[in-house]
Amino acid sequence: MKILAAVCNSEQNDYLLDLAKEAIDVQLVIVHSYEQMILKLGGIYERIIIHCELFTEAYPWDWMTEIKLRQPHSKVTIALSLKTYDSIYNDVIMRLAADYEFTIIPLGLTEKEIMERFTDGLLANSTIPIARNGSLIAVKSASPKDGATTVAVSTALSLAKTTNLSIGLLDLNLKSPDIKDNFNIAQLGKSLFSLRPKISTNSIQSADIMEHCYTYKGYKNLHLLLGSHRRDTAGDLTMDQTKNLLDAAKRTFDIVIADVHTFPDNAATVCAIKHADERWLVTQPSYTSFKISWADWYECFWRHCGLDKTDFSLIVNRSNTNHAIKVNGIGSELGMKIEGVITNVAGGVGIKAVNEGIPLLLAEHNGLFTKEINLIAAQLLGRMGTKLTNAKPADKLQTSRLSKMIAMMLAKFE
Repeated sequence: MKILAAVCNSEQNDYLLDLAKEAIDVQLVIVHSYEQMILKLGGIYERIIIHCELFTEAYPWDWMTEIKLRQPHSKVTIALSLKTYDSIYNDVIMRLAADYEFTIIPLGLTEKEIMERFTDGLLANSTIPIARNGSLIAVKSASPKDGATTVAVSTALSLAKTTNLSIGLLDLNLKSPDIKDNFNIAQLGKSLFSLRPKISTNSIQSADIMEHCYTYKGYKNLHLLLGSHRRDTAGDLTMDQTKNLLDAAKRTFDIVIADVHTFPDNAATVCAIKHADERWLVTQPSYTSFKISWADWYECFWRHCGLDKTDFSLIVNRSNTNHAIKVNGIGSELGMKIEGVITNVAGGVGIKAVNEGIPLLLAEHNGLFTKEINLIAAQLLGRMGTKLTNAKPADKLQTSRLSKMIAMMLAKFE
């Protein structure tokens, strides 16, 4: 394997050289400037790793596009830099990375953690698990079949594809566990049900979770903890047991996405929603979903859990510009921020994907779906970086030329 590494100091350089000595069949090419990297792009590389601190004077659409054009088949990993002078640059990098299918290492990590992410799964001696403090995203539907599972599955896939973060996808929709069907996985004794002995004794560890997870095809950083066909046991899981499971999952993964039940009639749903870092409400543009089902459940239950409407973010699924109900009107009526809008996928592609066990994100002819999910995933990464670094958006860009160029790039994702 030939690797091109653009690093910014001698410590990073020595870290890579030490690992390369113990790796098998790895040829490492290290550069220390933007100009050196451009010159070395004439070679053929299976992997390219880049620290953005080297490129603070270069526009991301220049060097990222150059890499994509000259190394279209390389797997590219980019670490964001706190020294980028304008926070919108990192936003542009993340959006372009989603478009170019580059992986992103977010802000807020130590230098050692960044190097571990660079080499995670790349060089042969990375065997010690990284201690994590992951973020929990709970995804629920306003009404049954509004698409929460599709959003959860697709966002997890997008994150796994465009970053090297460790992603845990948990099927906590115990009364309707559909994630296994989305991936067409024939369960072989591993599920949340088989993990119950560890959960019930409050002795669950990261190794236990990993042992009971599945991976999907080439997505080695995506880990699936599936639900059980024993739907009658949904009520057996207690609040304390669910909290212990979620805490262990957050220690195991960088991002935990929990698909939960529409109705708060089981501890898994209630606990995941109460303790989530973000709560995504998925609704169709239908009055029966957001105006009746969700409104009733919020008033009779969720507000009594101490949750305000603003504690939820809205994702409008199966949107149609010809629909009488407008997206902005849904957000205004519910008093929620709209986190994403997903256009209806026409032609029965969605139903076909479910029936064939192919995640919609990976299905052919899925319209704008992939682009819109990638944007939701990129925005999530942006919020994680902002939370970790307390970075504030720039009030304005410094030149009109730069403003126009960035506006042009961001328009691609609107």
